[in-house]
Amino acid sequence: MRKNLFQYLLILFITAPGFVSEEIDVLKYVDTTIGTEDGGGATFIGACTPHGMVKLGPDTPLPQNTSGYVPDAPILGFSHTHVSGTGGAGKYGNIMVIPQTGDPVIKNYSSKKAKEFGTAGYYTVELNRWNIKSELTALHKVGFHRYTSLDENSLTLLFDLSRVVNVVEFSPGENIHSYIKIIDKNNIEGYGTYKGGIGPTVPYTVYFAAQTSKSIKQFGVWRDETIYENVNVSYGDSIGAFIKFSINEIELKVAISFLSLEQAKKNLNEVIDLSFDEAKAKAQSIWLKELNKIQVTGGTEEQKTLFYSCLYNTMLMPTDVTGENPRWNSDQPAFWDFIALWDTYRNVNPLYTIIDSEKQIRILNSLLDIYSHTGWIPDNWSSGSFAFMQGGTNSDVLFADAMVKGLKGFDYELAYESMIKHAETPSDSPYEYGKDSDEYLRLGYSSSNKWCGSSRTLEYAFNDFCVSQAADILNKETDREKYLKRSLNSYNIFREDEKFFWVKNPDGSWVEGFDPEFRIEEWWEGPYFYEGIPWHYSTFIPHDIGGLIERHGGEESFVMFLDRMFDEGHYIQHNQPDILTPYLYVYAGRHDKTVERVREILDREYKTTTSGLPGQDDAGCMSAWYVFSAMGFYPNAGQNLYLMSSPIFNEIKIDIGNGKTFKIIAENLSQDNIYIQEATLNGSEFNNAWFTHDDLLNNNELKLIMTNKSSGWGSAYVPTSASEILNKI
Repeated sequence: MRKNLFQYLLILFITAPGFVSEEIDVLKYVDTTIGTEDGGGATFIGACTPHGMVKLGPDTPLPQNTSGYVPDAPILGFSHTHVSGTGGAGKYGNIMVIPQTGDPVIKNYSSKKAKEFGTAGYYTVELNRWNIKSELTALHKVGFHRYTSLDENSLTLLFDLSRVVNVVEFSPGENIHSYIKIIDKNNIEGYGTYKGGIGPTVPYTVYFAAQTSKSIKQFGVWRDETIYENVNVSYGDSIGAFIKFSINEIELKVAISFLSLEQAKKNLNEVIDLSFDEAKAKAQSIWLKELNKIQVTGGTEEQKTLFYSCLYNTMLMPTDVTGENPRWNSDQPAFWDFIALWDTYRNVNPLYTIIDSEKQIRILNSLLDIYSHTGWIPDNWSSGSFAFMQGGTNSDVLFADAMVKGLKGFDYELAYESMIKHAETPSDSPYEYGKDSDEYLRLGYSSSNKWCGSSRTLEYAFNDFCVSQAADILNKETDREKYLKRSLNSYNIFREDEKFFWVKNPDGSWVEGFDPEFRIEEWWEGPYFYEGIPWHYSTFIPHDIGGLIERHGGEESFVMFLDRMFDEGHYIQHNQPDILTPYLYVYAGRHDKTVERVREILDREYKTTTSGLPGQDDAGCMSAWYVFSAMGFYPNAGQNLYLMSSPIFNEIKIDIGNGKTFKIIAENLSQDNIYIQEATLNGSEFNNAWFTHDDLLNNNELKLIMTNKSSGWGSAYVPTSASEILNKI
């Protein structure tokens, strides 16, 4: 019956108008166990819908990953809020449900596991200690549970409101206060107020309303380690409740709200008639629609599994809390868990621009709404709180990227106002919002006196370029030229003799002891470059690669420099500052080198294992790199530009909305035939190893003829850089 219901919904979905293909069975390629180890992705394994408020999944005992889960650890229970792929302090893990049999065990209740499986919209595992099969699915604001005792014993469910993901000592997560009440034979309500983790300054409250599919036979609550049977309410900071049944299978719905208990009850009532199987079918139909925005043919089974699992990962965060924002009332979209724009501006948000521009517009409007109410736009915003600024003001990149690609539906002038504030007004709290830019504005660089001053110089200069891009769109010619010139401030810390960006003192002298591998013990902590060393930032001037090539002495010298970076092991895929670098050979007329480097990275760094992603997925950033690179192109964010490698699939269809597709066909593609011999765009000869967003939008077909050796294709014309634009003004 369950299978038939799902197949029926699939048929409805397949025959829906406007769908681009009948090949839609992509869920078999989504494996949410991929990348769940810390350092191998740290992704969320549980069930949710795209950008869902509810991310229902397992938590494991300390020490935890930021997602609350460690693959080889026992399971504590299943909580309703999580992040995916983030670093730092972690977050959430609130409103935990623990299935058991017999009398409630309120301490040391973790269980070893078996038969764990996760895909889009569904997660299941067996808890060995209780011999219970646990199944989870979720809609946007409601989690659905089904628990079955495989020994046919009567079930007991615990609600533990004190639990929270807890990763680092400097910002521990904790429960401040909670309330729970068993209302009647089927309904439970409560809330927990928490603080700590990412965005620690503002506590947040998660309200919930729950309903069981069968009547509760016995109940009780606990506080600290004391159980109170037949008591239906409890308050405090270490509390929970238990409910017992006389049956061996139970379904449970848990709706959450960030506003109130009343809103949580409304959210529950919206799905009150749905069974677990119906909710699962609905969740998976949502995922089918989203994941089918890109359809691939060819490639290996492993490549398709990686592709769709990575595409799935790009749709987990940020969290859509529209209508649930507790900070202020607004008619604008609301998103939080931007953790962080420093990661996602590079590829996740440009991916949305292609396959779901309306979503990207909603995200931009949510950022502008934050600006309207706080005076700043965050780089890192979680549970309604500013969090850590990693470098530049990266909303500038998002706005520039949207403007040059012609996205409408957000206030260009308000966005530009925010960009000018970022550019000209040093922040009073630069590690939460804005810039620590007093030196940058005075000297043209941030010195050794500033924490990560060199990487901030590079990022601030790139932000200036993005301001110039927006000024160009808005016909603000004076501003355009001003910020375009200022975008070349990067070179104020470029050592011509070493061909690296380095560190200056406030008086303009170089910090002594130049070392392209300079680091302290934990290289991601600075002191001169954020999450990196000079090698990692050696190519971070994405708006002026042409100018960088000149400073290296020409294309051949630059290619040699890039080769050193890769061949000597200085390139790292698991961090953001250098992940554009494999594509920079295109600017030097060596598209073939980009093809080779990208293929090496795809094969070496991405696997269908729990450690299958490089580093932490960073809200989908590492996954988006795979998605783009597998399709054979990659965005240079903030510009109307995609740089080409070559696809790993024979055919790719991208649904770009309004009934249009962008199709890439790779003829003669094989394991050896990875180079492009010739190409046509809509039937016309095409010789650029790059294309624009306009090329992509115009319902075009890019046809590639593949060969087993470099033909020199794509070498004649290279993209324009900021220096060249400035010289023409």
